[in-house]
Amino acid sequence: MNSITNFLLGVLLVLLILNLTVLYKQRNNIENAREQIKMTIEESLAVKRDLENLMAVALQLSDQIVTDIQSQASKSKSILSPENSLNSEDKPSQAFMEYCNNIINATISEVDLSSELNNEATFDQIKTNTAETIQNQFGQSDIHHEVVRLYEQGLSINEIARRTNRGQGEISLILNLKQKRNVM
Repeated sequence: MNSITNFLLGVLLVLLILNLTVLYKQRNNIENAREQIKMTIEESLAVKRDLENLMAVALQLSDQIVTDIQSQASKSKSILSPENSLNSEDKPSQAFMEYCNNIINATISEVDLSSELNNEATFDQIKTNTAETIQNQFGQSDIHHEVVRLYEQGLSINEIARRTNRGQGEISLILNLKQKRNVM
């Protein structure tokens, strides 16, 4: 019995060593996976911060564009007002001035941004429908939809740029923004 006991103890010792080896390797694998997940989360947070900063810059830029358009519209309106018209034969007709003022007023109403964008909104507060509303107000949604439709039909960026009379960089940007919007 002594040799059988020694044999069983030897087998148990070998099994114990094998179990410890397997546990050690699994622990290392779990640690590696945990580190990779931690790095992925850190990278995701960095990307989120970058996107928030880009969104803030985009909002400032859009506010500046609206301000510039409204300023130009006001200047144009004041130039076309009857008080500033010259008392000569070069004076524009009343019908022409009304036509120009109507166009200016229509332009002003088209670029009027909702109060949501005039607030300092954070990335989390901006909704998809707000982005779509802004696109529609600036008349860009048609070209964006056309670019996406052509891309989904299998056309290359070069071909889409040629068909829409846009630059390849603009087409790439539209497609990248569409892809990022779908991810959000």
